[in-house]
Amino acid sequence: MKNCLLIFFLNLFFIISCSSDDSNDYNFNKTLLYGKWYFQNICPSQNQLILHENGNYTRIYSNDFCDENMHNTYKYSGTYSVKSDNIRINQLSEELLEEGENHPPTDNLSVTKIHSKIIELSAEKLVIEYKNKNNTINEIFYVYWRLER
Repeated sequence: MKNCLLIFFLNLFFIISCSSDDSNDYNFNKTLLYGKWYFQNICPSQNQLILHENGNYTRIYSNDFCDENMHNTYKYSGTYSVKSDNIRINQLSEELLEEGENHPPTDNLSVTKIHSKIIELSAEKLVIEYKNKNNTINEIFYVYWRLER
């Protein structure tokens, strides 16, 4: 009888302790995501992430400082979704906006990264952690600052 009770309570423990990945519970106010963000320490006009309420996004990326034009400036667009603290980027298009002296480092978020998690979100700051697909880099933190809502 003791064995049966032990097995019952162990099963009950595992059932209760397992959580679903399908949860839409957020540890932040999701409406704070919406708006225009710029990547820390790089020119805001050439390095933006715009998250729309309808689940679409636009990303302008060049990796340039404001007084440089070293890298090509690209516009990526597509959709994004948020479940719990995870954000998934689905790029649908890429457009060259301005030619620079050379290409930026690869920064296609939907292809090179497999896990992205919102670490911090406030009215002024967004921090996203990316884990690299080929495990050459364990984690990268992107810090964005709000340009406008």
